[in-house]
Amino acid sequence: MSNRLKIKTYGNKYRLLLGTICCLLSATYCLPAAAQAVSNNLVLTWSTNTFAPPTYQGKPLPAYGSVIDLTIDPPNSSAGKMDGLNFIWFLNGDKQIFSSGKNQTRFMFRVSSSAGTHIAINVQIQDDDDNVLAELTSSIPVVSSEIVLYPAEGNSGYNSQTSGSIQTSPGQELQLLAAPYFFDISSAKELEYQWRFDGQPIIKVEDANHFGLKIDAGSLAESLRKELSIFVENPKNRAQRASQKIDIVINKG
Repeated sequence: MSNRLKIKTYGNKYRLLLGTICCLLSATYCLPAAAQAVSNNLVLTWSTNTFAPPTYQGKPLPAYGSVIDLTIDPPNSSAGKMDGLNFIWFLNGDKQIFSSGKNQTRFMFRVSSSAGTHIAINVQIQDDDDNVLAELTSSIPVVSSEIVLYPAEGNSGYNSQTSGSIQTSPGQELQLLAAPYFFDISSAKELEYQWRFDGQPIIKVEDANHFGLKIDAGSLAESLRKELSIFVENPKNRAQRASQKIDIVINKG
């Protein structure tokens, strides 16, 4: 009887040990498969609220003081649902407690980093037992707001911007347009423009981002070189500012 009891007890321990091994194997090998499935079904994307001209073909980039909006989405409707998962957000290594939690697939924040740096985003996707099923990361560049001068009759964009100087002649009308990039605005008209030509301020009430110059024909005995400069500032965020200057060469005639 005693031997039978020992054998039975040993058998229970053996079965318990096998069950423990199976559970450990399941935890060890099933989680990476789940993580792979979750990571394959999710896409981390970001956008910002900065302005760029309509012809700009790139992605608007964040500047100091702008807002970045991150979302996690499945790539298509058949990729499955994310209901019930926990999303833990990290900004430059710091856990964002108030933006993390169950079904928190969106994270918004205002940029406090300076231009030339990168913002590190990390989000862990966990189940209710705090198992990390997947981890997504992103590095977002922070840039300076810019102002680009280009001929008003040309295409807006970096490829058509003026170089260090531009030429005109008496009798011709020169028209330049100042195009803002990466300001926290919805329209170029929201900015403040300060023009100077040959050191003198130009007061503009309408079309503040345009500059026009016309010299009467036959009025110059020799060529002239004058500096044109512009300073642009966002009145809602004074940290967003930019300047540009070029030389205007007026040929004699």
